[in-house]
Parts: sequence; structure tokens; C-alpha cells
Amino acid sequence: MLGEIIIDELQVTTIIGCMESERTTKQPLTVSLAIQYNMQEAAETDNIDKALNYAQLSEEIKTYVETSQHYILESLAKEILTIVFQYPQTIKTSLFIYKPDAISYTKRVGVKITQTKQESIQPKSQNNLKLSWD
Repeated sequence: MLGEIIIDELQVTTIIGCMESERTTKQPLTVSLAIQYNMQEAAETDNIDKALNYAQLSEEIKTYVETSQHYILESLAKEILTIVFQYPQTIKTSLFIYKPDAISYTKRVGVKITQTKQESIQPKSQNNLKLSWD
């Protein structure tokens, strides 16, 4: 049974941005995730150890974001996805991360990325070299 864990609007602060003023003062970010995983065993056993522990994952993401520094949201999003895919149950994740105060005349500005487990572990060939799995 496939299902999704939803982490909606996790509030964090971090150093992010390219402008000089953004490099010295933490600013708010909002992170939302939809994480698809096979929840069959968790549902049948009613055992948190068989589930994707969203409380633990949320804390890991919050800790990472608040102690890291990035210039662009895309880079931060990539690192958050790395954390999510460390959970072996994860099949697919959609991540939406935004700066609510980035542009005064918008509600928010952000990036949305969807990644599957296969994309997160797929090797990349270098210099047009064809490998047997390409």
C-alpha cells in the first residue's frame, strides 16, 4: 500500500541568498514535503519503527537548514532531498521551499522539486563516455 507523509509548512530560518544583506541575517523559509513510501507494514503492525518517522525527519531537516548556509534555494533543496532519501522507505518526494519575504509584491518565491529514488542514486556518465547501464 503506497501512501504519502505530508510535512506542510515547516518553518525555519537560515542564511540564504546572494545579496550581501542576506549573508549576515537569517531569514524565514517555509518547507513543505510530500513523501511517498510503502506503508503496508506500518499499517498492518501499528509500529512506528516500520513507518517513516515524520517527527524525526522534520527535526533533521530543521536542524540542517538552520545550521547551513546556501546562496540559492535549489542548492538547499538538493540537500534536503538527500536527507529524505536517507530513509530507505522513501520512493518519491515532492519538495516546495520558499522565501515568504523575498519580493515585497509577491506572496512568496520558491522552488518545487520532485525526485524519485531511482533519480537520487542513478550514476551519471562523464564526458559522453557510454557505460553499460547508460
